[in-house]
Amino acid sequence: IIQFIIKLINKPNKSKIPYDVFNLGNGKSRQLKDYLYAIEKKLKRKSIKNFLQLQKGDVFKTHAATLKIYKKTKYKPKTTIEKGVSHFIDWYKNYLNVK
Repeated sequence: IIQFIIKLINKPNKSKIPYDVFNLGNGKSRQLKDYLYAIEKKLKRKSIKNFLQLQKGDVFKTHAATLKIYKKTKYKPKTTIEKGVSHFIDWYKNYLNVK
């Protein structure tokens, strides 16, 4: 996400409209369990999971529509879930001053 923002900041705006809205992500749908497993791996702990049926309001599948941002920046994300989750946990622990 940061790389997208940097690319957009450094891109001159040729439009008459001084703003735009982009859907940022990698364009691929991933399951929540992929994120849970990445967190477990990083923290070296197993989580307690309680798998339930979809609840009212849950979204079955979603992903970012990235064609617009790609056309603007020519950038494709390179960070994996594992790497992104690991960086986030490191940042969060540092932010909270937790070992």
